[in-house]
This record gives sequence, C-alpha cells and structure tokens, in this order.
Amino acid sequence: MSKSKNHIEKMEELLADLRARELEEKQPILEELQKLYQEQPDETTALIYAKGLFNLTVDQNLEGCEQTVERLANLSSRFPADSAIALRYAKGLYNLTVDQNLEGREQTVERLANLSSRFPADSAIALRYAKGLYNLTLAQDLSGREHTVERLANLSSQFPADSSIALAYAKGLVNLSAQQDLSDRQASEKRLSTLFSHFPDNADIALVYAKFLTNLGNKSEPSKCEAIAGQLEELLNQFPESIGIAEQAARLQLIIGEKSEGDKATEVAFA
Repeated sequence: MSKSKNHIEKMEELLADLRARELEEKQPILEELQKLYQEQPDETTALIYAKGLFNLTVDQNLEGCEQTVERLANLSSRFPADSAIALRYAKGLYNLTVDQNLEGREQTVERLANLSSRFPADSAIALRYAKGLYNLTLAQDLSGREHTVERLANLSSQFPADSSIALAYAKGLVNLSAQQDLSDRQASEKRLSTLFSHFPDNADIALVYAKFLTNLGNKSEPSKCEAIAGQLEELLNQFPESIGIAEQAARLQLIIGEKSEGDKATEVAFA
C-alpha cells in the first residue's frame, strides 16, 4: 500500500472518529486532520479536512462557527475549482445563518450568492444558498422579505425540477404572507399554488401551502374562509396521513369561529 493511500485512510479514520464525538472532543481530532492535510495538501486530503470543519460547525456556537467558516473559506479559495470543497463551505455558511442577526445573515447570504455563482449548475450549492435566503426572511421586515423571496423565485426557476429549492421558496412565501395585506397575500397565493402544481405529490410543499392557506383565511372575510377551508380539505384528502395539514385545517376552522365572534387570530409562520 502506497504512503499516499495510507495517509488518506488515516484521515478518513479520524473523520469518522470526529463525527462520533461530542463538540469538546472534536477539536483535537480536527487539529490532527489539519496537520495531516498540511503534510499532503491536495484536493483529496483537503476535502476530508473540509468535511471535518463542516462537521464542527453543526455543534458550535455563533463565534466558533464564524471561525470555522473562515477556515472553510480559506480552504475553498485554495482549491477554487473543487465543487465538493465548495459545498462544505456552503453548508458551513448555511449553518452560520441559523444564529446570526439580520446584518450577519445579509452578509453571509451574499457569500452564498457569490459561491453559487462560481458553480451555477451545482444544485447542492444552490440549495444551501436557498436555505440561507429562507433564514434571512425570518429576520426581515416586509420590504426585505419581498426582495429575498424574489431571489428565491429566481433560484427556483434556475433549478425547476429541484423540490428542495422549491420548498425553500415556498416557505419564504409563507413568511412573506404573514406580513402582507389581503391583496398582496392573494397574489402570493397564486405563486404558491403554481409552485405546488409543479410538485403535486410533495407532502412537504403541500404542508407549506396549507400553512399559507391558513394565513390567507385569517385575512379574508368569513364568507371567503369557507372556500379556503375547502381547499385545505382537498389537500388533506390528498395527503390523509399528514398531521400538519390536518392541524392547519382544524386551525382554520377555529379562525372561522373566532371571526364569527369578532376575535383576531395569530398568523402562522415558520421558525
């Protein structure tokens, strides 16, 4: 067995060990991975090291994740044509958006956008960009959400067969609808209905559509709510095992009851 193959196998064993450890036990293993990578710095060893760095971001707090993502950025810049290393960098950036504030998410999303533009045909990298955009909507006001949802729409149109990117777009539409008035909400419903028609058997997108319909019913006149409740029932008939859709159908019935008593219900959104 060659020295190079032994080197790679040792790194793969360390990576497997790192994945099985708690956060405080990962760091020394990662440093050993870095040392082995530096002894033989090529695309194969760099990818193993990148996988270790990404794994670390899953469990880190914001400050630790920021530092690890910078190491991924440096690694990706050293191998700029390697999409597999870029994907681990993209995954780390997405993990970073989970705990950031609005300003931090805006900056990280731009890094994801730049990374995706370097690999425009890579749907896996585009998906992390889409998920980062969705996370951005969670921290934005109405104007910001409108802009971000347009970016999600464009990304989904670039990858029209990718249901995961479509799901991120759908969830962004729901977050947008939570802040829209009735007229704009109805326009967004048409967009989401069209999106769902492209993936009619996708239970995840169907659930998102159900949450949207609940928001739409919350803003609508009582007479319109019954028709929206009918749409939810149709979804439930199509996905009878979906507890989430059943919950939304029941929630809308509560909203209809509250409207008849003059009460105001709470909007549905993703967290």
